[in-house]
Amino acid sequence: MFNAQFRSTNLYRAKFQGANFSGEAPPIHSLGGTDHSSAKFHDSDLLHADFRGTQLSNVVFCHSDISGGDYTDADARDADFSHATLHNALFTRTDCRGATFTNALLYETVFADARINSQTTFYDSGVSRPVVVYEKNPHALEGLSMDTHPLEAAEWVYRRLEKLHDENALSEEARKFHISKQEVRRKYQYELEDYPQYAISTLQWHVNGHGESIFRIFRSAAILILACGILYPFVGGIGSSSTGTVYSIPLTLSRIASLDGAATLLQGIYFSVITFTTIGYGDLYPIGVGSKVLVGFESLSGAILIALFVFVLGRRVAR
Repeated sequence: MFNAQFRSTNLYRAKFQGANFSGEAPPIHSLGGTDHSSAKFHDSDLLHADFRGTQLSNVVFCHSDISGGDYTDADARDADFSHATLHNALFTRTDCRGATFTNALLYETVFADARINSQTTFYDSGVSRPVVVYEKNPHALEGLSMDTHPLEAAEWVYRRLEKLHDENALSEEARKFHISKQEVRRKYQYELEDYPQYAISTLQWHVNGHGESIFRIFRSAAILILACGILYPFVGGIGSSSTGTVYSIPLTLSRIASLDGAATLLQGIYFSVITFTTIGYGDLYPIGVGSKVLVGFESLSGAILIALFVFVLGRRVAR
């Protein structure tokens, strides 16, 4: 079917198993303005095909190479692009509601003013976050140029899909793609042996879920308050400004297990809470260098975590 053209042809329920529509370089084929509803282009070569303004609802492009194709103004509702190669394809004002792009190669695919909905799928169901082909197999080129690392391609795809879902008011899916983008960047930092940046990214993931998890911030705050509260009695102790009592515990199991030890630990946790929140009633104060250093660390960490909470909350509300 060399240099085939199907302009104004109705290919309703047509099946082109393994068909090759390649032409001379550049292999550009015009199939625009036609009705291909429910056609099957399974495992076909449609490189640089022109599908502008075409009816593509329920069309199957599984495992096909449709790189560089133009789908401007096409109706691709419920179309199946799973496992297809779509490098440099153009989806401008394309209706992709209900379409399936699972395991498709989407590096440098352009989605401009494209319409999607909650039924449009880009990754396998049942996973905690989206994972595209480039991340699943980062040591395979998957049709990429030699100077493009698969993890770089994965980050590019996640960034574009995050924007696409934001534009279509699918905030929860946009949040997932943002997390995937940050996670694949963290993986790439490790591969590049950029360990300082990798450590920062890892800390961000565990503390605030890359700016997306309020729960992780609360968890981090609780761990910090509890850890500092337990440490205060052991690194110098804390004193009461009203009674002059010093709450400290020597490192002996008998003292730690005693009622006095338990009461001292409770005082330490209370002091940790007011230090974290920077309330500072003044009824307790740190004793010794160790406690003073720990107070400075907890106060600074508390301010940062509170600021992160406000940032993440605002980010989620804005979406």
